[in-house]
Formats: sequence, structure tokens, C-alpha cells
Amino acid sequence: MTERATDQNRRIESVVRIGVINAVDHARPAARVKSGDILTDWLPWREARAGDTRDWDPPTVGEQCLLLSPSGETAAGIILTGINCDAHPAPSNDPNKTLRLWKDAARLEYDHGAHEYLLDVPVGGKITLHIGSTTLVLENGKATLATQVVEVTAPISTFIGNVAINGTLAVNGAGGAGGGDATFKGSIHTTEDVVAGTISLQQHVHGGIQTGGSDTDKPK
Repeated sequence: MTERATDQNRRIESVVRIGVINAVDHARPAARVKSGDILTDWLPWREARAGDTRDWDPPTVGEQCLLLSPSGETAAGIILTGINCDAHPAPSNDPNKTLRLWKDAARLEYDHGAHEYLLDVPVGGKITLHIGSTTLVLENGKATLATQVVEVTAPISTFIGNVAINGTLAVNGAGGAGGGDATFKGSIHTTEDVVAGTISLQQHVHGGIQTGGSDTDKPK
């Protein structure tokens, strides 16, 4: 076989090769692929999008991939990831689910059979949702919402447990115009005054008391 024919065969064999990620340089960003006796130089990997919409999902060492070299020269190749193998099997075999599983067992899943969306973060993790001046943080046993206005529209709103309100509580009727009712089952304890209309619970007195002929003392 001539040298030219040998080179042509080598190029044809190198157009598409199965390999494994050997090293990743996140700063470049680029990776090296081991395929048989070949260890490539640093090559770019394919992201889902790389224009005005951009993704960042770097490959990991040991991940099986496809090395695509249109010219037959692996030095000009492109890495296509996403091929399952024994070391990294598929995270599900359910045809109704689309999901992403991370190294720490965090899981993002949608089940279109059950119409259920699931985001599962391991213990000690945190979810932060940030929109302008609004931030919602979910941690273990705690939810923190920092915003300007919270509106809840529902025929019935139920809070189970203790509720602490640091500020003013306003109870309005339908449409936000007076006449709203508040019903409390249990004791109400306050360190401040309670005013109904113009009558103060702490400061009001009763006049016209027949037995003493004068107003009563203020409540104690």
C-alpha cells in the first residue's frame, strides 16, 4: 500500500471515532480525548447553544464521547458528548420522564405522564430565585422571600403553625375596600395598644358609673 493510500485510510478511520474524555481545561475551554492509541490535543466540545443563547455544561473525565473530525485530522476535531456507558449509565428508563442528574444527586425532572415537575436538591443545598429586587431563597426547613409587595388571591388561605408579623397587618374587604372580617380562635396577646375605631383598649374609661359617681380608672 502506498504512503498516500495509508494516509487516506487513516483519515477515513479518524473522521468519526468513539472515545473517552481524558482531561478537561475549563479555562480554555477544551478537552482531550483518548480513543484507542490516540490521545488528542485540546479540542472544543459541543454545547447545546453558543450564540446569543449560551450554555455551559462541560464534560467530565471518563465520559464517553464522539470525536468528529471532518477532515480526518483529529487535531481539528470536535467533541460530541452524551453517550452513556457502563461507568455512566442512563439515570432512568422511564419513557415519560425527562431529567438531569448531577454528581451530588441533585435532580431536575419532568414526568409528562404524571404532569409533575420535580427539583430535588440534597440536604445542605439551597435554591435561589432572583428577579429584579425580588429574591426567594429555599433552604432546609426555611424559606426567605425579600420583595416589595406580596399578593395572595385565594378563597381560603391556611397557615399551619406560628406566624410572626413584623409590621402592619391590614384586613380589608373584597376589592381592598373596608368591611373585611378577621376571626381568631384562641387567645390574642399584644404588648401594644389595641384601638377599635377611636376607642383605645389601654386608655379608655367608662363614664356615668352610678356607684362611685365618677369615671372609672383606665384599664390595667
